[in-house]
Amino acid sequence: MKRHFSMFFLVAVVLFFGCDPQHTPTPPDLHERAALADDVAQMRAEIAAATAEMLAEGERLKKMAAPLLASKRGTPRARSAAVITVPGDFATIQDAVAAAAPGDVILVSGTHTGQGVINIFTDDLTLDGGGEAFAGGPGGARFQIFSDDVRITGFTLNMRIWVVGGDRAEVTHNDVSNTGSGIAVFGGSEGALVAHNSSHDNVDGLFLTDTRDNLAEKNNLNDNTRFGIVVTSDGTVPADDNVLTRNNVNGNRFGLTLNNAAGNVFTDCNVNGSTAHGVRVFDSTGNTFTRCIVNGSAFFGIAFVDSDGNMVQAGKANGNGEVGIALFDSDDNTVSDSQARGNKTCDVVDDGSGNVFTNNKFGSVNC
Repeated sequence: MKRHFSMFFLVAVVLFFGCDPQHTPTPPDLHERAALADDVAQMRAEIAAATAEMLAEGERLKKMAAPLLASKRGTPRARSAAVITVPGDFATIQDAVAAAAPGDVILVSGTHTGQGVINIFTDDLTLDGGGEAFAGGPGGARFQIFSDDVRITGFTLNMRIWVVGGDRAEVTHNDVSNTGSGIAVFGGSEGALVAHNSSHDNVDGLFLTDTRDNLAEKNNLNDNTRFGIVVTSDGTVPADDNVLTRNNVNGNRFGLTLNNAAGNVFTDCNVNGSTAHGVRVFDSTGNTFTRCIVNGSAFFGIAFVDSDGNMVQAGKANGNGEVGIALFDSDDNTVSDSQARGNKTCDVVDDGSGNVFTNNKFGSVNC
């Protein structure tokens, strides 16, 4: 996806329109619209393909797990909650997980290589790496959470953490690297807490697909080759009402991507140095971005496409390779108390109706 705005378009628009210090909206010409439509189609196709792959895998896993999950939940508690050690009580993490009952705590220490897929079917289970345990395996290695109220904390991992079907999971204080989608919540799971993790040098940092009411807080989601954060829905289950606050999302290909989602809240996010786009919002309504810094992206800083009724408050979009803040075919959005300066092509493009700009510091508009 190397072509975003053609140089022909950029030169034509600059020569034809010039810069408009009065901030009067000037719709892009046909050359711009053709280039934009082509790029947006490519972007949407990539998001759709990644989402479909994730959800298909989730459905396959849930069907496979259903009998085991029903069996686990149908087993009455025969003892009090226990503390299980690995190694010690069990040689492997999977053996400890398989033997655990609700309420148990599994304390893992040492190095555990050659892990495969660790399936968690037990409700109210804690896996604690103590901030020192390492676990890793081949490319498909991962923790898969199917049950409710599961906590995974304190691990260094070369394997993924996927919340496939359980609610109220807690994924905290982990370092996840050199794998696929490092941390993912999808398939209708709700109410997860993802906090104080570092998910870096993966394909994706944090993937929220068909999931709602999650809190992602104080994570470092840097240097991933595709998405830093993606929040998306295929239309089956909403990707709505998630709160993402104080996350660092730097040096990814696409920093923060929102697709077909509503009512999400992003605060105090740093989305800098994206090798493609910083923040991209497609087909999404009623989302709020407050105090988000989106500087130094190779192409767009903040771009809304076919997205209405969103808000950008006290944001910064400076020094990006093309446009700082762009509203394409997007109506009734509000940008306030924000800054967009020093972007290579134009600081702000308003290609919509009813968008409101108040108390901002812009260099150029619709240039």
